[in-house]
Amino acid sequence: MRNKINNTILFALFLTLSFSVPLFSQGKMLSEREKAGLIKAYYDTAIRCYQAGDFDKAVSYWEQIMQLDPTQLQPPKLIAVAKDKIREKYSKALKNVEALYAVGKYTQALAEMNTALLAAPNSEALMTFNDQLGKVHKALGDETSQTRIGQYIRAAVNEYLKPTPKLRSAIHGIIYAGQLQPGNGRIKKFIEVLTEAYPSQVKAVEIVPGMTLVEQKLVASLNYIYDAKYDRAILECNDILELEPNNVMALKRQGSAYYALKKTERAKQIWREALKLNPKDAELQSFLKQ
Repeated sequence: MRNKINNTILFALFLTLSFSVPLFSQGKMLSEREKAGLIKAYYDTAIRCYQAGDFDKAVSYWEQIMQLDPTQLQPPKLIAVAKDKIREKYSKALKNVEALYAVGKYTQALAEMNTALLAAPNSEALMTFNDQLGKVHKALGDETSQTRIGQYIRAAVNEYLKPTPKLRSAIHGIIYAGQLQPGNGRIKKFIEVLTEAYPSQVKAVEIVPGMTLVEQKLVASLNYIYDAKYDRAILECNDILELEPNNVMALKRQGSAYYALKKTERAKQIWREALKLNPKDAELQSFLKQ
């Protein structure tokens, strides 16, 4: 009879502590016997959770064992193994998510995120990423077209979703896409997403009314060359070439800026790239004879 009562007490303690974070939330210390029984119950439950594939819950029970008895040697090892299993479980799902959003299939990517979240429901990084992906989907739906605009949108989204995004590239790309297609409401919505996430970076991009970003930067690069600010001219041309890799005028001016800095070989390398794009350009031919 006494054993039956003791087991009942242990079970009650197990239920109470399973749903509470503080170890002594009831204001009393456990006896050594109660503690040992509770530890065994936690071990048994953790193993069952692990075997069922519920690795997060298993980790939570092993962590509670460590609270009860910090000298326990097994829980840290078991927690490490379980966390490896969690990473293994959601890493495959994340690879699928990445493959899907890279080609603009944001609806499917968002659905696949559920698999990752089921594997690691308490992961703040995954929840943050899921929130970002949700905002992309709400703004754009899907974007799988192979048009120039579609490519700009996907490139901007891909940067936005990276852990350490190249914000300048993402912002320039989506702004330029919006300038090329001013009636596209989806682009405007995604610009709002970027502005909400990175307000100062978006506002830092100066836009000249009546000009596209590429036209604006072509003018700026020429003015910098006239002012002998060759390093600034090179940076402006870099921005253009990220948007339009085959922009011959940007290559010409970038080559000229390097030439003015006495970096002759680099200048001629860039001019040769430009000449491949426009073999009949007499100005480029004359540059290369210098």
